[in-house]
Amino acid sequence: MTPEHLTIGTFARLCGLTPSALRFYDDARVLAPADVDDSSGYRYYLPDQVPTAVLLRQLREAGMSLGDIRAILDDPASTTRRIDRHLADLTQRLADATAAAERVRGSVERHVPPCGGLSVPGPLFAASCDQVLPATVANPELPVLDSVLVEADGNTLTLTATDRFRLTSRTLQSRSVGADFAAVVAAAAARTLADWSRRQHRITLSRNGTDVIVTGDSDVRRVPIVDATFPDYRLMLRSLPTPTTRAVVSRDALLHLLERSPRTIRMVVSSDTLSVDDDAIAATLTGPPITVGFDVTVLYPTVCNAIGDDVMLDFSANDQPLQVRSADAGDLITLAMPIRLPD
Repeated sequence: MTPEHLTIGTFARLCGLTPSALRFYDDARVLAPADVDDSSGYRYYLPDQVPTAVLLRQLREAGMSLGDIRAILDDPASTTRRIDRHLADLTQRLADATAAAERVRGSVERHVPPCGGLSVPGPLFAASCDQVLPATVANPELPVLDSVLVEADGNTLTLTATDRFRLTSRTLQSRSVGADFAAVVAAAAARTLADWSRRQHRITLSRNGTDVIVTGDSDVRRVPIVDATFPDYRLMLRSLPTPTTRAVVSRDALLHLLERSPRTIRMVVSSDTLSVDDDAIAATLTGPPITVGFDVTVLYPTVCNAIGDDVMLDFSANDQPLQVRSADAGDLITLAMPIRLPD
C-alpha cells in the first residue's frame, strides 16, 4: 500500500458512491479495489480509479444492468453502441408499459358506473346545440375552441361554446335532478348528437370516466370526453362591466338589417332607433346613445340563434362585448366582440 492509496470512505466521496455500493461492485466483479489489507480486509483505491467509478455510477443511474456495465468497462469502445441499445430498449419498454396502462385504465373507466342522469326533451337539446355550435371554430393552436362544454348542475343543463369572438351559453331546465358533472365534447360530436336527439322524445345525459352517455327512447349514444380545459366563461361573465345602454329590437328586423349591410358596420343606437349607415329599425332604448363597430359574420349568427321575437342588446362600451339576450327568456346569453372603427 502506498501513500496514494485512498480509503473506501474517501474514494466513495470522490466518486459519489457509498462504501456499501463499492463493496457490492467489488463482490460483483465490476470494480475491484487496488488493494485489500490481508489482516483487516479493508479495501483501498487509487485516484486514477475515480473516473471509472464515476462512469459506473452514471451508467447505473441510466438503468443499465451490471452485465452491460461490466462489458463497457472491459471494452470502452463499445460504450456508445451499448448505450444506444439500452435507450432503445427503455423506449420500447416504456411504450409497452404505456399501452398496457392505457388498456387497463380504459377497461376500468368503462366499467365506472355513470352518474345519475339529467333528462331533457330531445328536440330542445338539439335546438340548444344549434344555438351554441356557431360559437365554435376549428383552431389547431387552441383545439378547445372547437368544443362544447356540457354542465349538469342540479336540475339544469348548460351548453357553452366560445371562439373568442363570440360566447354562447344556453341553459335548459330538467324535470329530474341528476348528479352534477362537467365534460368537454368535440363540436363535431355535438353536431352528430344533436341530429340524433332531434328524433328522440326525451334524452338522459350522464357521464362515466371517458364518455358522456346519452340515453334516448330506445338507443344509447356515447360521446367521448375531450381532455381539455375549457375557458372560465363564468369568470368572464362576472367580469363584464355593467351595461349602460340597453336596446330591445325585433329579432327579424335586426336580421334583415344585417342582411342588407356590408361586412363591417357602424351601429348607432340612439333615441328610438338602431341604425346602420342610413338604414334603421325601431328600438326601445334605455340609457345614453352609443356607437359600436361589428363584423356582421360575428353578429349575425348571434342574433339568428336568439330565442323569441325580440332580442335585448346590452352595451357597456364600444370596446366591450355586446350581450345579446332574449327579451322574454334569460336562459340564452351570447357575447359578441365589437371591432374598432376607423377614426
